[in-house]
Amino acid sequence: MGFFKRFVKAITNPKTIITAAVMALINPVGSASFLISTAIYAAGTAALTALTPLPEIPNFNDFLSETRNRTQMVRQPAVPRRAVYGEVRVSGVLAHIESTEDNKFLHLVIMVANHEIDSFQKFFINDEELTMNGVNVTAPAKYVGKVVIETAVGTDDQAALANLVSRTKFTNNHRLQGIAYIYARLEFDRDAFPQGIPNISALIRGKKVFDPRDSSTAFSTNPALCIRDYLTDTRYGLSCASSEINDTAFTTAANICDETKSLAAGGTETQFTFNGTVESSASPKNLISQMLTSCGGIL
Repeated sequence: MGFFKRFVKAITNPKTIITAAVMALINPVGSASFLISTAIYAAGTAALTALTPLPEIPNFNDFLSETRNRTQMVRQPAVPRRAVYGEVRVSGVLAHIESTEDNKFLHLVIMVANHEIDSFQKFFINDEELTMNGVNVTAPAKYVGKVVIETAVGTDDQAALANLVSRTKFTNNHRLQGIAYIYARLEFDRDAFPQGIPNISALIRGKKVFDPRDSSTAFSTNPALCIRDYLTDTRYGLSCASSEINDTAFTTAANICDETKSLAAGGTETQFTFNGTVESSASPKNLISQMLTSCGGIL
């Protein structure tokens, strides 16, 4: 890296060097000229190769840190917008917290995604998976009768949850349109919640994406379709027009991602999938690079 920095500093215009190399190779004068031209060409090629952007593959510690962060409830006045693709376990931002009936009940509203999602699959308190019957917890036993969980998937026209309105200061105007969220009501119990407010998270099936192969819009873990969605999304993506998208290339890529591979232990699995989150605090270039690592692709 030190050599590269010195090399770049010495070169004021890589394009000029490449041009000079090509001109010299067209009509070299003597062996010395040819060797000099070859050296210039090699240096120019190295410069272009070094300047070619490559996906930044996160190391394992970064992956663990990111996973922990997205499954933790946070209470902040301003946070980046988050999109969820594929199937991911997430928590989110506490949009509202309120106690009622002389602190008997605690009400939590947790925003998990800034768009409509396909569905909520599972719920967790701290790291314990809950068994649910409708909105009521049936296991673990310590949470039975103590926890009620309702959800909104984040449609643009969603209404406020009726129980949230009737039990708290939320009104029918607090609709959180376009935001998927969890509403949890906890009944105070020192044995159930010995450390105070627990961390609540959920396994969700994220954003519905457009598929140019059949013009459908549905949940998918296909990396090519998720990347295409980010490029065209007008809220937090790049707002690319459909005319700027080469759907022939994306169709080919999507088909490759959907190919199945045999497993040594038996059965098959899809060749490439994308299951992760995208946050507006990161640059589009870095986000796209990270998304591309899920399928070893280039854009």
